[in-house]
Amino acid sequence: MRYTFLSAHAVQGIAHPIGEADVPLFRDPAKGVRVFLTSDAVTHLYLLNRHLALLSMMLRAMIGSPLAADFSEVLASEITKVARQRSDAVGTDPVVIVEISGEVEAAVPASAREIQDFIICFD
Repeated sequence: MRYTFLSAHAVQGIAHPIGEADVPLFRDPAKGVRVFLTSDAVTHLYLLNRHLALLSMMLRAMIGSPLAADFSEVLASEITKVARQRSDAVGTDPVVIVEISGEVEAAVPASAREIQDFIICFD
């Protein structure tokens, strides 16, 4: 199973105008590590925003709002909300993003639920 760890940190006191290319700070392809400065955190953090949106939907389902039949549209709407909140929180500050990715063996329990390209389970 492929994994991606993302961590984002707003940086104050330096300028990196919107539209400028990302600035690589560290890269180790052998270990799957990449660290860079960006002015476009929302785009780079789409995967994290998507996971937070799904988490929000799951938590609502646990308290009585079942997952909607139009799952794709609701998920897209939730991703937009998360991205907007992230953008508002960061403002115009540049962001340092740490990305670590690789492959790992994973045992998926029988109780897992598959929805589109998500596998939802608790171990």
